[in-house]
Amino acid sequence: MPVTAALTALAFLFMALPATAQDRPITLKMDRYKLGAVCETLVTGFDIPLVYLDGDVRDKIVSVDCDGCTIEQLLDDMLEETGLTWKRINRQYVISKRAAVEPAPRGTLYGTVRDSVTGEPVAGAAVLLYHDHGDDLRTVLGSDAGAGTGTDAVTGADGRIVPSPPSKTRQTNGSGFFSLPDISPGKYYLSVRMIGYRPNSTPCSVEPGSSIEVPVQLVEKEIRMDEVVIRGWRSAFSISEAVSHGVYVPATPADQNQYFIDGVRIYNPSHHGALVSTFSEGALNDIEPRSGGIPPAYGGRIGGILDLSLREGSMARLSGVGTAGTLGSSIMLNGPVAGATTFMVSGRQGYPSLTGPFDPGGGPLSDAHASEILSKLTLRTSGTGRLFLTGYFGRDSYGNRPRSESAALANHLNWRNAALSLRWAGVIPPSLFVQVSGGFTGYDFTATHDLMNFVALGNPSYRSEYRIGDFHMRADAEHYYDDWHTVQGGVSVVRHGMSGSVSPFTIQGAVLPWDRSTSWELSVYMQDQWRVTSDVLAEIGMRATSFVTNDGSRSGVDPRFSIFVSPADRVGVHASLTSVTQYLHPYRNSGIFLFYPTIFWYPSDSAVDPSTSHQGTLGAEYSFDDGFTAGIDAYYRLTKNAHEFLFDPNPDPSITLDDVALSGTEKAWGVQLGLHRSRGVLTGFLRYNLSWLTRRFDELNGGLPFVPRFHRRHEVAAGLEVAVAPGWTLDALAAVASDQSPSFNQKGEIAGGFGGVREYDLNGGRLAGFQRVEVGVTKTFAAGRTPVALTLRMVNAYGLVDLFDWQLTDTPDLRQMWTAEVRQASLFPKYPTLNLRVYINEGTMR
Repeated sequence: MPVTAALTALAFLFMALPATAQDRPITLKMDRYKLGAVCETLVTGFDIPLVYLDGDVRDKIVSVDCDGCTIEQLLDDMLEETGLTWKRINRQYVISKRAAVEPAPRGTLYGTVRDSVTGEPVAGAAVLLYHDHGDDLRTVLGSDAGAGTGTDAVTGADGRIVPSPPSKTRQTNGSGFFSLPDISPGKYYLSVRMIGYRPNSTPCSVEPGSSIEVPVQLVEKEIRMDEVVIRGWRSAFSISEAVSHGVYVPATPADQNQYFIDGVRIYNPSHHGALVSTFSEGALNDIEPRSGGIPPAYGGRIGGILDLSLREGSMARLSGVGTAGTLGSSIMLNGPVAGATTFMVSGRQGYPSLTGPFDPGGGPLSDAHASEILSKLTLRTSGTGRLFLTGYFGRDSYGNRPRSESAALANHLNWRNAALSLRWAGVIPPSLFVQVSGGFTGYDFTATHDLMNFVALGNPSYRSEYRIGDFHMRADAEHYYDDWHTVQGGVSVVRHGMSGSVSPFTIQGAVLPWDRSTSWELSVYMQDQWRVTSDVLAEIGMRATSFVTNDGSRSGVDPRFSIFVSPADRVGVHASLTSVTQYLHPYRNSGIFLFYPTIFWYPSDSAVDPSTSHQGTLGAEYSFDDGFTAGIDAYYRLTKNAHEFLFDPNPDPSITLDDVALSGTEKAWGVQLGLHRSRGVLTGFLRYNLSWLTRRFDELNGGLPFVPRFHRRHEVAAGLEVAVAPGWTLDALAAVASDQSPSFNQKGEIAGGFGGVREYDLNGGRLAGFQRVEVGVTKTFAAGRTPVALTLRMVNAYGLVDLFDWQLTDTPDLRQMWTAEVRQASLFPKYPTLNLRVYINEGTMR
């Protein structure tokens, strides 16, 4: 009995003692220290009773980042990758080697991030994985990510909510897919963040060897009427409507750029005067423009890339957007079809000529129309698989008639694009994302020129027509190898078929009869996206292409390299080296005063070498607290085997394009300064381009460098959108470019046919510059339960010249069969337009 009483007394005495050191929270941060040094710090600095052998901890490097955690949590994280374990014996913590057993297989988390309302994939979202130590969610993920969880904030010593560092990070690809391989078994939180959406946090439990799909739906942040939030790509192209100019790369002609819709190339999607937007915004889900650091998945053109993905369609309900205006009307509908199938269809008709100048005698002087249909059918197969059927059709027409009875030129132009593609995308193993596609894309162009009141010549008419059709097959794969490497690769095969007949009157050169021309283009690419450190990301890759025609084959290998560095918070630095080999070329020349859409493409062959471009870029960006981001980019590009053409006033019918094609060099360099803001009451951008461009050909301009017609030395663009009151938004867009160069001035001529040396001052004249100003006001309101937006816009405060309204004039330039002078009548002079947009079950005004 006395012994029992004594033991009871000792127990009460023990419980009454104060907490020992190992029971107190620990705050310690040591990055890449020897394990022995960290253990010594815990023993001497925190009075933790650790027992270990020097041989067990020797040569092991660990990192500790602990703020208020327990000793058990600290030891778990510190020893995870060391091959050591710990055990508590009485009050001591004993560190020893793990038993020689087979390590537990690691797991994988993967999934797709989608919009909670539309079901569309969210590209570029940040995916972060955190260990779950039983802490409060807001402590683990930080104050932003914990919003809406219903938990109380846990603060650090200074009163701030302290986020823990994630154990893994990733970014969703263009299809919203992510994969986190090589995860130790345990409990985690998966956090997904994206600008414009509420953060999403999902608890996950990873079992040994498991592959777990985690579908994520992001909820858009509430849109307050006193704040306008737009996505970055919108201000990059147009403030209010859609992508109105495509993608522009300084010192590069627009027809050297590539346009893709759901992976299908579109040859010439631009519409008349850029006043009817290139693509209808309501049908688009994501836009990815690239002007430097082109990934090896793209090739074949020396210009930029505009890659667009269409909406898949909502599984929830039928919804859409309808628009009616004075420049055009459109409608977009999307929704479920049956089972796991959805659709999206968008149709549009533009009629810009209704606002054009009219002849006093009656009727418009110009007749311009543009129409477009976009469609997509999506079948959700088992798991993450999707089957897509995408279609695109665009048609443009233009015609003008003379204003007087004098000699004049009437033009009738038509160009069409069509594309159809079937694509499957999905996950085979959890860390491998695969896309396989096949389809057709085509483009055709027709031009008719009528010489009016040329009685002596019999009022002749000239006609040109051209068509190109591509059948393509492509496979792409993206392998999430580990935390540091994501490997991408793919292969594509394209069959190009071209035919037509181009009149020498149209191009002022050779006769181009094409009964049929066929070529094959085979490309293979690979890229390693290597996260060197947490602040350095490198992309290293290459693209190999073989181009086969009737007279042989040509091959090339294009290396690609890009690096992104974040030396400090809010600071980013990037650089790239890009090589591109081009085998299919758009027809263009520096000496003829033409504003056609692209007339035709021609292939490389034994007489026309492929063009090769080498470009380097260097840039930096800084983000401010209030949403502003400032950047600077510089570039230099050298192009070998750039193409030009000789001309003759009386071409020999036997002369072909191969006989008049010239090869030379092109050099371009410049700098771009930019400032933009994508959130807040006021959003917008300001951009200035300064560039230089020269071309040199032995046969032209006496072998001296000259400036081609499409180049513009100075360019300034600005746009803003501001919420001035609840339901009211003002916007403005301005673009100013310096005079283009050149128009032809004769410097001298040496007699001779094609191949003879002819000298002309290619720098002697300049074409008019370009100015565009738009201002608009939008009122949003509800008609019953239907959101409506009404926009009044001044389309062009400067007025836009009708680029196809020509008057024939005499010229001292004997090389040309004719020359044309652009009438300075404004096609859209300070013309106000009205646009009504109705949202049908859309949830938010996209």
